[in-house]
Amino acid sequence: MDSYPDDTQMLSAELATENGRIVAEYEDFRVHEMVMSKEKLQWLWTEMQKYRTLFSDLTRGDLDNFAGLVLSNDSIWFEVYAHDVLVGIIYFTEMHLVIDCETHLIFFDRKPKEKTELCKQVARWMFDNFPINRITATIPKIYWATIALAKAIGFQVEGRKRQSQLMGNRWVDEVILGLLRSEV
Repeated sequence: MDSYPDDTQMLSAELATENGRIVAEYEDFRVHEMVMSKEKLQWLWTEMQKYRTLFSDLTRGDLDNFAGLVLSNDSIWFEVYAHDVLVGIIYFTEMHLVIDCETHLIFFDRKPKEKTELCKQVARWMFDNFPINRITATIPKIYWATIALAKAIGFQVEGRKRQSQLMGNRWVDEVILGLLRSEV
């Protein structure tokens, strides 16, 4: 089994037992639709606080904002497991836009590259199950590994949003990437 950083507390077996249907599998990885519970929400909140650049300075520390995002009817969340241990989250927001949605990728094990094929399968699943024509990823430019993963999945760089995230008390640009239905 892979080793994980000491500061990453993996989701306990009790919380992981309530899994939604499997939407993708590749090698030792599985992606499940997330089934939310109060305990799982609290665990996610606690775990995500460990990553200082995960949230902008304007939303960091706001549990109500985080709960609103996770529980929104306008989003769909997936859990990524390796060897029955939760190693990441993939979620889509802005589903109300119908033809476009926004994707977000978080891998607690800090090994995004090895999940490229798995992420491609999740993108295919989204196109097969929703009428979207595109998926947009807006990623802070300091997330170079996530940008490389998005490009490996097939996302194309479309532009940038200048100084759109306040992180670590400084303004950071975001790279805008898109994946079209015809490109999957």
